[in-house]
Amino acid sequence: YGVTAFVTSEISAAGPHKICFSTKVPIINYKERNYQVTDEEAMEHVRNHGGIYSRNHPFFSIKDKVKLGEDPEIIEQAKQEIIRKYVENRAWGADMIEIGFPAGRHGASLEDYLYLWDRLSSEGIFISGYGDSDSHGNHGGWFDGNNFVGYIAAENPCEEEFIHSMKAGDLYTGDPVYLQGVEVSFVSAEGQMMGQVSVNEKPGKAILTLTGLPEDCRVIWTANGQKVKTENCDRNYQGTVDIPTDAKVNFVRAELYKGERCIFLTNPIYHSTDAEVVKNILAERKFEHA
Repeated sequence: YGVTAFVTSEISAAGPHKICFSTKVPIINYKERNYQVTDEEAMEHVRNHGGIYSRNHPFFSIKDKVKLGEDPEIIEQAKQEIIRKYVENRAWGADMIEIGFPAGRHGASLEDYLYLWDRLSSEGIFISGYGDSDSHGNHGGWFDGNNFVGYIAAENPCEEEFIHSMKAGDLYTGDPVYLQGVEVSFVSAEGQMMGQVSVNEKPGKAILTLTGLPEDCRVIWTANGQKVKTENCDRNYQGTVDIPTDAKVNFVRAELYKGERCIFLTNPIYHSTDAEVVKNILAERKFEHA
């Protein structure tokens, strides 16, 4: 079918679910460690072998509370505690986070995931967001909630380029049914791409261009975690939003909806007023470009 398989491994027996995006990182020898591998040890294993990894479905731990019909206030408190831990631990050094997870599964909405992502971005945790169907077969999970795949920039479809773009945030998420034939461009007026961080006094505007869209869509813009603009569009769209400068770390991203269904998410374009902040963050996160 013209598809190049890029097989990765899910590390789910050592802390919260996560995916190791690399064919070069060996499977952890659980038996050798008496099946006692911590989250931190699993992450160190991936790093030591030059891999990158994603934190998957961050709200997984509340699913039992939801199944048991816990008080909504208790469930909301549990969500806030998860968000607090992600921010406090700076997402445990993950390169990616699963944002476009099937809506409603585990009791969390798309808005919950986007709020978590925006909180991380506001704290200068530049982490690439992506979506998927999480379908473990070819017949389930494709028609309810989100139906996302990740569109990853690569001149040559090889592992090295995929990993570079995933780490750098040069990818977007979309519903493959609605996005057939759609062309996407999301850059700043200065040519800054998704996932990149600029440091200057006047970052200008973020520009989103979409061509070949389905009918009757709408674009929602988010800047520094706040929805700042909603525009209806039909077939083709080009819109802009000013990139904020009022915080040490600023960001702009966009969402596309068909009816009530989200069918597209960009990664953020970042800006900082403090070069030292960016320098320290990039050194800590080992980012590929800025």
